[in-house]
Amino acid sequence: MVRRALVALTVAAVAACYNDSPEIGPGAVVTVRVSFGDSVVAVGDTTTFSAQGLDQSQAFVVGLQATWASDAPNVATVDPNTGLVTGVGLGDATISATIEGVTGSTAATVASQQIAVSDTNPTFTGVATDTGSDVQAVAITNAGPGTLTGLSVGTIQYGTGGSGWLTAILDSTTAPASVTLTAAPGTLLPATYTAIVPVLSSVAGNSPLNIDVTFVVIAPPSGPPGRLVVITEPAGATSNVAFTTQPVVEVQDAAGVRVFNAAIPVTASILTGNGTLVGTATVTPVNGHAVFTNLTIRGVQSGGDTLGFGAHEIEFTATATDPDTSGSFNVAVSFSYNVAYLFGLPAASCLACHSTFADPAVLVNQPPTLNTTGCGTLVVPSSSATSFLMQKMDNTHAGGCGAVMPTSGSMVQTLRDMVRSWIDEGAANN
Repeated sequence: MVRRALVALTVAAVAACYNDSPEIGPGAVVTVRVSFGDSVVAVGDTTTFSAQGLDQSQAFVVGLQATWASDAPNVATVDPNTGLVTGVGLGDATISATIEGVTGSTAATVASQQIAVSDTNPTFTGVATDTGSDVQAVAITNAGPGTLTGLSVGTIQYGTGGSGWLTAILDSTTAPASVTLTAAPGTLLPATYTAIVPVLSSVAGNSPLNIDVTFVVIAPPSGPPGRLVVITEPAGATSNVAFTTQPVVEVQDAAGVRVFNAAIPVTASILTGNGTLVGTATVTPVNGHAVFTNLTIRGVQSGGDTLGFGAHEIEFTATATDPDTSGSFNVAVSFSYNVAYLFGLPAASCLACHSTFADPAVLVNQPPTLNTTGCGTLVVPSSSATSFLMQKMDNTHAGGCGAVMPTSGSMVQTLRDMVRSWIDEGAANN
């Protein structure tokens, strides 16, 4: 009797603490209430639904088993005995529970995981020519249900103007994660650059999510223009042909800092060597660099050109700055502009004896079998000393191998030296 009283008191006390819940009743089930652990589930994930039967007075009817069903098993399935719901495909499904013939239901949503980042458009700043870098971290979280896995960073896509200035390192393949972005100016000029960093996930519905990165590169502080420095030397020069490598000159202040806003024209001229410098010889710098594009050295084509080849140096000058000079470079003899032109002159008299060759260029570029006297190969590239052509012009050929060329007498030394240089440079058909 005492024990029953204590139990009654305990039940009464519990009822007093939970007076918002129905009492456990003995009546028949008239309503089924369905509740859930999570109404939104990811594909492949699970959550458990539960059901309670209520009698006419809305009191719980306990000890009864529910039977579960889903109206869209292609979206979500449910274990008929336990109420365990599994996400199958994106969409909505109605999950129902039946107790003693009475059915209750509620909606379940199957959604994909969603990539979320703390900053979709980070902006970096840097100074041109600076070796430093700007670093920012972007947090990655899951804005959808379940666990966001399979994270990775795709190939960085650069906008116009420059590439290679950004790196992206991911610290985890499962959210929450962080991607560290590092921007370094390197050789970038002052300007605004853009890049896209794709964040991917094998399970996210919004993969890839792009992080749009902006990089503002500014010019370093500098003084007024004070000197010129050749940073790209001219090279690959042939008479009357534009240099293969055109010179580039940098404008610097007195301390050697590049002056990006310099607007003083830079002029090129021959310092040592003969001939004439043609092309655009005066260039206005852009971002502190005067870039020449079509400089050419040649002589005047008159009476056999003996100018415009050999060793040269170019000097670069600008107002109120110290000039600079290129390193010494060779201007090769041009076959078409120098040698063939010379052989076609009446003074050379080549065609007087070689009348079958209407063009002196054809004569000189014949195969070695041209000379049938056994006196030697007409032109041996890189060896004027063993070239029969040069021996004939110098009148040093062996006896029985004909007269000097031309037959009127040896050409002047400077013209013969021009042909000699062409052979020793490789006898190119240029």
